[in-house]
Amino acid sequence: MKLEPVGENQWSGKIPMEQLGSVNKAAASDLSNTDPAYAIGSSAGDTALQSGVVWNVSTGKIIANFGVNNIPHRINSTGDMAEGTRKESFLTPKEPVVWWTDDAWETFEVLTIQEILDVVPGGEHWAEVSVLTNNFEPEGLHSPQGINKHGQILAIGKLHQEAPIGALTQWPRQFATGEDCADPADYPCGIPFILETRPFILDLQGDVNFDALVNNLDITSMIQALTVSGAVDDKDRLTAFHTLVRDGRFPNADINGDHVVDNLDITPFIGLLTATGATPVPEPNSLICIALAITMSCRCPMKR
Repeated sequence: MKLEPVGENQWSGKIPMEQLGSVNKAAASDLSNTDPAYAIGSSAGDTALQSGVVWNVSTGKIIANFGVNNIPHRINSTGDMAEGTRKESFLTPKEPVVWWTDDAWETFEVLTIQEILDVVPGGEHWAEVSVLTNNFEPEGLHSPQGINKHGQILAIGKLHQEAPIGALTQWPRQFATGEDCADPADYPCGIPFILETRPFILDLQGDVNFDALVNNLDITSMIQALTVSGAVDDKDRLTAFHTLVRDGRFPNADINGDHVVDNLDITPFIGLLTATGATPVPEPNSLICIALAITMSCRCPMKR
């Protein structure tokens, strides 16, 4: 539910938030600093199983469902990234994850923290991530502790015994590796660290046809993103784009990150195509033709 101020020291009556089922079991755990505000938390369906959800607090409607046993705990101030835990099944352990959206939670992506550590420098030194034991907040087990608008995640983890502890942290080895956790129920295991996720997530930029690659197959989709017209707002523009590129992702055409899809994205897009490892790519003459073909494209603002 939500309460709204109606005067000095006066509040409105309870305004209910939507629930997934008839079971009266739902809870919000964090709120963004946006308009409209987004609340994240969990709601039980008719099977009584908890699913992670995002509410539009202004309307009270659930606008995203992360699925059963996918529970967000923190959302950043800008309302476009959340962190929490998920379980693939009752037999698998919880794993820390981050969700993010480019279209106000109309769609969203998810990555495990381990998937990010697998590709970032130094990630190989971490043995466990977010191993936090807290008897008073069982849903917080293994969850990161916070996320900011820059996509930086505060987590707790343990370093491998063979990691170069002295070069990585000033924490004593017994803390960094969790050797002091004789009784995990009494003390958080491991040490705090900050994980940069935004650069990894932004690697999707340029993958306009959304096939997990940035190559010449994205050219046509990029042109469609730059030339969609007649849309009066972001939702209509997305609809127009998906009519042309059914499985594409319009926000990935915002290559320069200024929240606008326009001619200023052409040069960085060409840069992505010609970057090392981006294969196959068109010949330089073809790139010139691409730039000429979309130079007259419209300016399409977008929100994140």
